Amino acid sequence: SVSCGQGTKSRTRRVLQRAVNGGRQCPGKMKETTKCNERPCPQDCKWDPWQEWDACSKTCGGGTHKRHRFKGQEEEGAAACIGESEEQKRCNTDPCPTTTTTTTTTTTTTTTTTTKPAAKALAGLSSSPSAWLLLGSLLPAVLWAGF
Repeated sequence: SVSCGQGTKSRTRRVLQRAVNGGRQCPGKMKETTKCNERPCPQDCKWDPWQEWDACSKTCGGGTHKRHRFKGQEEEGAAACIGESEEQKRCNTDPCPTTTTTTTTTTTTTTTTTTKPAAKALAGLSSSPSAWLLLGSLLPAVLWAGF
């Protein structure tokens, strides 16, 4: 009655001649049933339980983590497993913190003063009136020479 698992088969017979005039009835049963195909049927595929989730691929900014499962023992002729062996989902979706770097620059200014010859001459004068008179006659030549 089935190709695997425990099935049954039966046979029947019929009486060709009934007993008459004191004759004996036919011996045995009219129907006989026995077991057959006692080998187990192949088990359809079943998944083992999911494993734990693995670590997230990133600590921030959106990563993924995965988990796996494996097929139980598959047998020839059994139905295939339905579904995936791997599952993944997003994790650590918060944005990564931003780092601000502050750079301080110090500027040094050097001032160089160049004194022209005319300025040197003026700086060396004393407060005597004769020096100023002498300077007055030489001033145009000294000033022009310094530039």
